[in-house]
Amino acid sequence: MRRLLLTAGSILLLLPASQAQNAWINEFHYDNASTDEKEFVEIVLENAGSFNLSDFTLVLYNGANGEAYGTHTLDTFTEGVTDGNYTLYYKYIESIQNGTPDGLALCYQDNVIQFISYEGTFTATDGCAAGTTSTDIGVAEDGTGSSSESLQLIGSGSEYDEFLGWFIATASPGDPNDPMQTLISRPVVNETKGLSYHTIQEAIDNADPGDEITLAPGVYTESITIDRPISLIGMLEDWLAKRARSRPAPRRTQSVGCSLPVVIDVSGNAIGINITASNVYLADFCITGATNANLYTNSVISNLTLSNIESVNAGLYGHGLDLHNDAVVTTLNISTSYFAGNFIGIRIRGSLDGGEINGSLFEQNRHSGLYTTHGSDATGSTYVRYLNIFNTDFYDNPCKAVYAEKLSHTHFLNVEVRNSGTAADADCAYPEAIDINLKYGGYERLRFERVTVTGSIGEGLHIKGRADYGNASVDDVVIQDSYFESNSIGVAIGGNVGQSRGLSIVSSAIVNNGNEPDRYLYKDNTPTSYATRGGVLIYDVPDDAWIDVGYNCIVNNGTVEYNGTYGFGLANVSDATVEAVNVWWGQPTGPVFFTGTFTEGNYVFGNVVTSPYATEPHADIEGCGGPTGTCTLATLGTLQKLNSSTGRAQILGPDGILVVQNSPLQPNVNLQLVGVTDGDGNSVFTETSPGVWEYTGGGQPPTEAWAYYQRIDTNDPTNQFFLQVSTVCPSEPDGTLEAHLDPHFSFQDALPMTFAVHGAAPNPFHTRATLAVELPQAARVTARVFDLLGREVARITDRELPAGTHRLVWEPNGLSGGTYLLRLEVREADGTYHRHTQLLTFVR
Repeated sequence: MRRLLLTAGSILLLLPASQAQNAWINEFHYDNASTDEKEFVEIVLENAGSFNLSDFTLVLYNGANGEAYGTHTLDTFTEGVTDGNYTLYYKYIESIQNGTPDGLALCYQDNVIQFISYEGTFTATDGCAAGTTSTDIGVAEDGTGSSSESLQLIGSGSEYDEFLGWFIATASPGDPNDPMQTLISRPVVNETKGLSYHTIQEAIDNADPGDEITLAPGVYTESITIDRPISLIGMLEDWLAKRARSRPAPRRTQSVGCSLPVVIDVSGNAIGINITASNVYLADFCITGATNANLYTNSVISNLTLSNIESVNAGLYGHGLDLHNDAVVTTLNISTSYFAGNFIGIRIRGSLDGGEINGSLFEQNRHSGLYTTHGSDATGSTYVRYLNIFNTDFYDNPCKAVYAEKLSHTHFLNVEVRNSGTAADADCAYPEAIDINLKYGGYERLRFERVTVTGSIGEGLHIKGRADYGNASVDDVVIQDSYFESNSIGVAIGGNVGQSRGLSIVSSAIVNNGNEPDRYLYKDNTPTSYATRGGVLIYDVPDDAWIDVGYNCIVNNGTVEYNGTYGFGLANVSDATVEAVNVWWGQPTGPVFFTGTFTEGNYVFGNVVTSPYATEPHADIEGCGGPTGTCTLATLGTLQKLNSSTGRAQILGPDGILVVQNSPLQPNVNLQLVGVTDGDGNSVFTETSPGVWEYTGGGQPPTEAWAYYQRIDTNDPTNQFFLQVSTVCPSEPDGTLEAHLDPHFSFQDALPMTFAVHGAAPNPFHTRATLAVELPQAARVTARVFDLLGREVARITDRELPAGTHRLVWEPNGLSGGTYLLRLEVREADGTYHRHTQLLTFVR
């Protein structure tokens, strides 16, 4: 007889939530016509990887006396199919009793999870179900059926009591009861407990401190509150495939949106995730659409971590992360995260004591990237201190990349700001790239190291202690190894600054600022206002302030005429004395001082000490300009033993190689320069005089050349050569000429015998990395660079190269600092194929 029973109540006996495990008996067979055979029991366990299988026990019960007659731990079962979060286990068990009645109990650590019976009910007298009355499943095998049939749970569900009931059908031990059963995997998993949930909030509400909750790929439409210390992690890859996770770096896009597979869409909610607990870890998901703030706290908490979080497209005046008025956060760590398309990326109105923003990107936020403010509090009771901002970029934030009314003991390192502070509107009266506008209190120890700021119509970096707001002051400020270009003003310093430990700008390049005057905002239409553009501005600082602007490059600022005015190189409109010695001003004759008439730009104005000044560019300051005068580089040479009578040296000159010649000052030793070719071996250089080879080919000169030598005395192992190389010399911003020659310069005595690759070096690197490839025969060589999202960002070479050793140079101009993948592919003339991949770290 085939019977179907639909059950409406709960058949599953659950333990308290802290102990519950989602497991149930899903299928079994105990009776058939003739001799019973193929008797088995199948059990379903959710999130099996979270448990020790030996903790689960199947107990067989005799309904006549309530006693157990068989015990089997789950680790003795055979593992079957895993369907989503669910794994099926089955075991063939002889002599399962035939009922009237009998039963099965499933227990976890001796606590009963489920106690079912067939052909009646009874109460267990011993074992893990002792004292518990069974629930009859309502269907039985009557001894007339086939051994290939079984009792099966049917319907759809995520746990036992969600299914329709039991049915007799063809047995399927180890497989779902298709087609009548659908196991619905719940997307939110408490990995610590091994429990799954339909919603994030449900999982949080049932979590214990320290639990890890994971989110399957998909879109979640709920706002949540995190009120306990947990980890909430999105899954970056197939969540059915062991939930493998990686950490891609943030990327710059033209269309702001979510790129991660887990999205929490909180559209229509004021707050997306409200964090009220300490020790919260968020990772690997995108949150979007909140009216006020995607991520929010107004609580006193500590140890908040965001790793690979995308917080995008909050409402018209919404923020990616908001530390609100009453928030006090101790230690905020943000890494490889992305804040874009919000009004403000991160706003801090409360207090922050310690933290780091590393490897992240703020772009296309409608107002600012990072914003710290006192709000309406005029007491200065809130603070932001000990915050480090490393390896982070700010792109296209139209009002400001960074705005700070409170900031102390903070270090900016390897930060790039591009095209931020570019537009004024009703919410932004005066755009600037980095605006440190300190109010209400004393601040100290600000560091700006290897910071690059370009493209603002206001100041690139503006630091001021606002005397009109609580007599605020700032001291012990250092700006070093940084670069400011194409801003209205490169660096501006004003107000209560530097009275004790001072402010210094050192080893930095302030070039080409103030040269787009029709883009800038002016206070009025007077020449004085039009001239407020240029390199470095010092204003309204105390008379006893110590301001040092020594050992920098201040070049080509304000050189474009506008309404009869030019801009300054350094202007001091205060009564303090500014030290600006050992500065390269763009010419060996030193600075030009303003005399009351606008005749040229980059002038010095006010009380500034400039002597002694640099008479040539500082070679160790990037962007300072190159050597003046001729374009001949210093002599290069090496000493090496030759094994054959001829050899060659490779020359790399990214600007284009014009002349290769023997050094007139240091003669070669036992070597004669017999020819020069381009990198492909073409004879495009002609010997115009003894030992002097000039480029005579058409078009642009090559960036790679080979110098060929012949050994004069083959019995003498001593060899030494010296070269001088001239390159095409582009004009630098300071009007001088600069020549570039790659420092990797080598001599090769014979063709390589086998293929070899020498990994790109240095790694990490600041300006360029060089990869060496040894080719025993001609080959097609392709070298490409990709970001960690798989997008090609550079193609170093893609051409046929002759046999020999070649050095391939990558200069990541215009790219952000970070990790990139170099992929080299080589196909030799005989068809032999080689591949080399390498991760490179570019440090700006």
